Amino acid sequence: MLQELEFDKSNTMTRGYAYICKECHKKYRNKPKVKKHYKKYNKEWRRRPEAKLLHIKSKAKRKRNLGFDLLFDNPFKCKVEFHHISDAFVVAIPTFIHKQYYGKNHRERLKPIIEMLYNITYTISDINKQQQ
Repeated sequence: MLQELEFDKSNTMTRGYAYICKECHKKYRNKPKVKKHYKKYNKEWRRRPEAKLLHIKSKAKRKRNLGFDLLFDNPFKCKVEFHHISDAFVVAIPTFIHKQYYGKNHRERLKPIIEMLYNITYTISDINKQQQ
């Protein structure tokens, strides 16, 4: 696919691909065959677990200005969601439990369940003070 473009072969990059200016790259990406290839690749990549986790992280950081430091690895085999126990730290909890406690005082109402699941005790206000 890259052979279809004309470019200076003397100006090569590390992987053996030649330098492509922005205009040339834009033309290349808009070709139907190439567009189809990238669309298929991106669709497959978004289905992978690490891609889903990256999407969740970026959404939490950008939209709600929250951190995404995972305290524990995911111990569950069912579908999980990540719950912020503070503005920076998250834990994995099963989706069906997490959805039951949406709404006001979400963190406070899930606190006893998280303490029971992970066998830990924490205070939300203490965690938030340590981050500042």
